[in-house]
Amino acid sequence: MNKWRIGLRVKLLFFSSFLFAIPYLGYQYVWELESYLRIGQEQTMVGTARAVATALHERPKLFDGQSSFVGNVRPGTDLYAHSMDYPIQLDGDASDWDQYQAFKLNYAEQNLVQIQQAYRPQSLSFKHMIGRYENFLYALFEVVDDSLIYRARNSLRIDRNDYLQVAMTDINGEFERYLVAPMQSGWVNAYLLQSDTQSIQPERLETKIQGYWQQTEMGYTIELRLPVSMMSSKIAFAITDVDDPQTRFSKYTVGTSDPSNKDALGTILIPSPDIESILKGLQYANARVWVIDKHMRVLAKSGEIQSSSGLQTQGSEEQRIFTDESGKNSGIEPSRYASLEAEHLVVNSYDVTLLQDESDQNSTGSQAENQIDVKQTGWWQYIENEWLLPVYYKILTKPPADFVDDLENAYALQGKDIEQALGGVPSSLWRLSADKKAVILSAAHPIYIDEQVMGAVVVEQTTNGIRTLRNQALEKQFHFILSVIVLGTLALFLLASRISWRIRKLRNETESAIDSSGKIVGEIKASVTNDEIGDLSRTFNSVLSKLSQYNSYLENMASRLSHELRTPVAIVNSSLDNLSLEQHSSDNQVYIDRAKEGIARLSKILSNMSEATRLEQAIQRSDIEEFYLDEVLDGCSQGYRMAYPERQFSLDLKLKKLMISGSPELLAQMLDKIVANALEFSPDDSAIKIALTGNSSAYKIHVSNQGPLLPKNMQKELLDSMISVRKEQNTEQPHLGLGLYVAKMIALFHHADISIDNQTDGSGVVVTISFKSR
Repeated sequence: MNKWRIGLRVKLLFFSSFLFAIPYLGYQYVWELESYLRIGQEQTMVGTARAVATALHERPKLFDGQSSFVGNVRPGTDLYAHSMDYPIQLDGDASDWDQYQAFKLNYAEQNLVQIQQAYRPQSLSFKHMIGRYENFLYALFEVVDDSLIYRARNSLRIDRNDYLQVAMTDINGEFERYLVAPMQSGWVNAYLLQSDTQSIQPERLETKIQGYWQQTEMGYTIELRLPVSMMSSKIAFAITDVDDPQTRFSKYTVGTSDPSNKDALGTILIPSPDIESILKGLQYANARVWVIDKHMRVLAKSGEIQSSSGLQTQGSEEQRIFTDESGKNSGIEPSRYASLEAEHLVVNSYDVTLLQDESDQNSTGSQAENQIDVKQTGWWQYIENEWLLPVYYKILTKPPADFVDDLENAYALQGKDIEQALGGVPSSLWRLSADKKAVILSAAHPIYIDEQVMGAVVVEQTTNGIRTLRNQALEKQFHFILSVIVLGTLALFLLASRISWRIRKLRNETESAIDSSGKIVGEIKASVTNDEIGDLSRTFNSVLSKLSQYNSYLENMASRLSHELRTPVAIVNSSLDNLSLEQHSSDNQVYIDRAKEGIARLSKILSNMSEATRLEQAIQRSDIEEFYLDEVLDGCSQGYRMAYPERQFSLDLKLKKLMISGSPELLAQMLDKIVANALEFSPDDSAIKIALTGNSSAYKIHVSNQGPLLPKNMQKELLDSMISVRKEQNTEQPHLGLGLYVAKMIALFHHADISIDNQTDGSGVVVTISFKSR
């Protein structure tokens, strides 16, 4: 079984893989560069926040009217007037307020101002919110009331029915109360009440406060509008419920605060037009800017986060369509959650460095619209857009074209950077968008009035510009590095292929130059290449040439030696014959007889030495013919019985009329050598067995005999030339170990394999000749 090996090309390819460390180092370098760009963007953002805060320092008039000096904000009592995109139509239909559903607050038992009976939620509760459009405040009340009692048409009192109270301080700080008590659903105005807070007596009709009262299945809806100029920063709303049409006594009052107590009024925060005018010029600053008070409520906002990428980059990033994959994680806080109630503002902190992007573009349109015109864009652009960039963006992350901005309509912010800024320390924060597509950087800087922090400026940008710039840098770097790697790897592969091809060629020439028996049958061509492999081929050529000359010398030595020795042997033999004709004493005759025996043995040795050479030449001159193998075996077996009548021979032919190609005379000579070897090593009373087994496509000749077993590790060596395992004391017949070697040569001529081995039962030796049909 061949051992698995690693070729030269594989090794060179493996070592060339270290070239991939180059793009990794470049990738790491760009990541480090991006981190420095992030640091630079962070410092720039802090500087922008500081610059905006500088324009707002020591300007108390911007904050006096915005309730910024109150100690604490009471949720539900201190109100926020949300900026509205359009005016509300006063018709009692609350559908105009649908997009502001998240800002509505529930008022029920916890907001009771006065109570005369046990409270029931189905008797009175409501949802409420305030909005601002230009110079007007709009208020919505969605009231649940199981029994609506209108004001009687002939009644001069306005408190014997369900009614709405509005209490506020005007621009001069004077406490004023207003009441809305309709006789039916429809347009309403408010009554200004007398200054006596213990009574509800109308003084006059206030037409500046306008609205609409609409009865509903659950109760009624009130839409109210009043000018911003009527009030300062104190306000309260309260609804009184009357259910008994006979007694018309009020059961309880639910409101934002007690409208009869000036000190109990809540504050209302109205986004400052003055601050917004200051921030208006920043809408072109590629950032979103917030101004908040010390209670984290939004006073003004400028800019949009979707377009605040941080850097203005060139290129066709928006024109490319890729499927974004996940990138690394970094240290970023998730999106802030804005709520009207401060205690419900929850922010958690996580460590992230880059976000997982989602695919932001879908392939649409017909195939003709999506197909790239290669002729128009060029073959390189086609390869880049279709092959390279999609692979790059398996690693890179593409900035999203759009993401969810959960702070778009926020009226209160929360975050560690804001907390630190309101504590007097400028700070910055990285966070994720709500859908985790974008990284948003925010920087906060405190606003000082009389050395007190009265608010903060918050500036926000995304890192899309940095990520786009990073992607463009990595694209160019990957192009260059990929070219170097491809060309370098290809050059190494071609070099390795050339070297391995030359080595394999030299190996094949070396193997084909020597046959299986070790005889030199070919040559190795000397290479003219002036390198190490060329030197090796020339060395092999020189060595093989010398070995060929030496083998030729050894092959011809036997015939030459036999030829040279025959003459002196003949002279000695004739001389001994002449001596034997003369009369000698008995002692001298013994010496003459011994000398003649030695000369006979020497002649036999010379004959055996030249037999192998003659047989090889005979094999080369032999004609190939078709003959029946079983008939040749049968004839040889009969001849052995006649030649050796004292021995037993058995023939077992499993196949009949088996036609093969070759020389029957040489096959018989091979069988003679094997049988002679078997006779010599078997006991006199044992049988020699000859068998033909197999089928027409693969068949074998077995010659087995009883007797001594072969020595270990000698089975293959016995088939080589001049190898013998006979005992040295057996000197009657000279043996040069050529019998089985001759049989091997004849078997190879017939394209057969010969082997010798001990029998499985240990009784003797078996010689097997294996044939395969061609």
